[in-house]
Amino acid sequence: MPLKAVLFDLDGTLLDTAADFRTALNRLLQEERRPPLADKDVRVMVSNGSANLVAQAFAIGSQHAEFESLRLRLLEHYADCMLENTRPYPGMAESLEFIQAQGKAWGIVTNKPQSFSDAIIAGLGMNPDILICPEHTGKPKPDPAGIVLGCAKLKCAPEQCLYIGDHKRDIDAGRAAGCKTMAAAYGYLEVNDNAKDWGADWLLMKSTDLPQLLAEHLI
Repeated sequence: MPLKAVLFDLDGTLLDTAADFRTALNRLLQEERRPPLADKDVRVMVSNGSANLVAQAFAIGSQHAEFESLRLRLLEHYADCMLENTRPYPGMAESLEFIQAQGKAWGIVTNKPQSFSDAIIAGLGMNPDILICPEHTGKPKPDPAGIVLGCAKLKCAPEQCLYIGDHKRDIDAGRAAGCKTMAAAYGYLEVNDNAKDWGADWLLMKSTDLPQLLAEHLI
């Protein structure tokens, strides 16, 4: 069955947002008189959100008395810098142009809160056909609810949709929804994680490979 739509995860798949998370986290660390973290260290922490960044950077659990305060301060810093360096990955602009040229739809299903997602998409001048955030379903990935909702809004059967993500939960959600899936192995993989193990239909090693892959096999 031919594809009608391509849905993307946001951070680490469609957009490279790690540099701005690093800026926000290092501002928080500086306030707490702690040494900054390098880009390579932050990239393996980003995928699991603000709570994971705080937990790993400060070596504390969610029950720690200062945990939530630190997390909220991190998000305040992130709101101030989230468009400084965030950009689509190489090859994504060409991929989106190709999808649209074929008369297909594209959209985003992310675990990123809607306020940040809306601001970044608008700030970059992007125009997805849909943007689904956790607030829309109350069930973040790996629950498939967001992807199912995205397909419904696009009037597209799940089996006619490809979902691309850089974490196992993305592939789990896409498969549970009934979509074809593609693992973005260039994204924010954690230490010792391997995208080949996630069970995706396709493996995308470099973002620049996506336009050709779509042209040859998927659309």
